[in-house]
Amino acid sequence: MSLQVNNLNYAVPGKMLLKNMSVAVNQAKVIGIIGPNGAGKSTLLKCLTALLPSPGCIQLNGQPLAAFSPLALAKIRAALPQESPLNFPFPAAAVVGMSFALSRISLAQQEQLIDACLSMVAAQHLALRNFLSLSGGEKQRVHIARVLAQLLQHEPSEAMRFLCLDEPTAPLDLKHQHQLFSQLQQLTTQNISSLVVIHDINLAASYCDEIWVINHGRLVCQDVPQRAISQRLMKTVFEVDIEVSLSGQQQRPIIHKPINQPISTQP
Repeated sequence: MSLQVNNLNYAVPGKMLLKNMSVAVNQAKVIGIIGPNGAGKSTLLKCLTALLPSPGCIQLNGQPLAAFSPLALAKIRAALPQESPLNFPFPAAAVVGMSFALSRISLAQQEQLIDACLSMVAAQHLALRNFLSLSGGEKQRVHIARVLAQLLQHEPSEAMRFLCLDEPTAPLDLKHQHQLFSQLQQLTTQNISSLVVIHDINLAASYCDEIWVINHGRLVCQDVPQRAISQRLMKTVFEVDIEVSLSGQQQRPIIHKPINQPISTQP
């Protein structure tokens, strides 16, 4: 079992953010983590990446998070938070190269990997551009290339690796949103699972192998999109009475506004 979470709880003064959460990942897949604002999605991702403490509750590849050194953990998980502020006028390629801080690969290998990871996010042409001159979406693609390089610089092994992305598509246009998820699907062939916090439910339903639904700090569903995303879930979790239908050869769910039933703008 590659990722095991057992009865994870996390609290801040006055509020329990995660409550008795248990979940497992047994094979490489793309996982969409959805839920309302403040449900605990980002908190869960921070616990899974050891940015927040989770004593004994989380194991990666059979070992508790606390057993990993920073270098060992960097080899099997990479994380991209919602915001990645960087205020230095580095070339975009140098930003990707920040992932090699703990690396022992040669400079030639680093250059090859930087080029490959920028290509994976359609940002190869940005390599020599001043990072500060890039648009928000371009900066995001460079940051995604950076965390990809962190994982891909290490030789593949039987141990699963994890890419944890918190709302990565928010700054991206439609084309690059779909390119990113297509790339995440391809990474599963290298035994890399992607855990993606996302608000675009249709995008998650189109590409994810599995959906985790979080509400009020609890995992209320862990299932394939066809079963996880339903009209009932939209109403009970998101408090929106909206139609859900199945579309395409894979019969993926899609949400859309019901005919002749406008959505109320009242709080």
